Amino acid sequence: MFIKQLCIIVIAFNISCSIEPEKNSQLRTPQNDNSSDYKQKCKTELNILNGSITKEDNYKEVSLLHNKTFCSGSWISKNLFLTAAHCITEDDLSIEINGLKKKPLFSKKHPKFKDELDYSASGKVSKTDIPFDLALLWFEDNLASATAKICDIDPKRNDRVTIVGYGYNTSTGGGKVKRQGVNNIRQIRPEGIIELKSLITLWNDSGLQTVSGPGDSGSPMYSEDGCILGSVSSGSYGPLGLSKESFYVNLQSESSMSLLDKYELGDINSKLPDEYIPDESPETAKEENEDSEPGEC
Repeated sequence: MFIKQLCIIVIAFNISCSIEPEKNSQLRTPQNDNSSDYKQKCKTELNILNGSITKEDNYKEVSLLHNKTFCSGSWISKNLFLTAAHCITEDDLSIEINGLKKKPLFSKKHPKFKDELDYSASGKVSKTDIPFDLALLWFEDNLASATAKICDIDPKRNDRVTIVGYGYNTSTGGGKVKRQGVNNIRQIRPEGIIELKSLITLWNDSGLQTVSGPGDSGSPMYSEDGCILGSVSSGSYGPLGLSKESFYVNLQSESSMSLLDKYELGDINSKLPDEYIPDESPETAKEENEDSEPGEC
């Protein structure tokens, strides 16, 4: 029986790549490029399973965050970036804009996130830390070309949602390529966690049953109205690795609002916190190698 289940997984992971999600997938304003050259390039280079490829110019409010590995996140004002607290390390943090790396002026984690000690040792965020796995990064003014709105309504079980991020997405890892997908909320926990779940055997290139992968940390979960309901914290595999769960911070929870309510959000610049002490101007540097660049597809 176990061998049979492993064979199912292998078969599922060898499905071919396509950039077009199923037409009835109800993606939040589907944003795909239909040029034949683009399709062929992605089919040749990638084997996307956990989601569907979308161009870098789509979902402009979602950006790749470089640290010792990489994370994702969303611009929630013209200079304010929302990501996961566990992504804020002592390593070189930067956002890539038009081929240039921009460093944050200031970062602030949720004060209740216990962070480095447990996370550095295990590489996982504990269940008790997930509701507080949020961080804000301030950059120079007007850096974002687009901003996302945080929802003012509570998420509900079975709500259809769209997720966008740069996380691992192929049978061999992948990552650093922007992808989108849809799913339904499985559960909402009172402590401030939104759960998604997917059977890995159902993963395919349609973009349905999408869950988060490594590198998606900090990336957004959109409602059907296009506002952000949650931000990725972590995930886990089910028995025998046949399913996967994703855990998102509920941005409407009391703990999230205690952080977000303090700052200006929207299509404006957010004032730097009082504890910010000006140092040097934000550094800008060109990419040094191809490994740190986002995928071209």
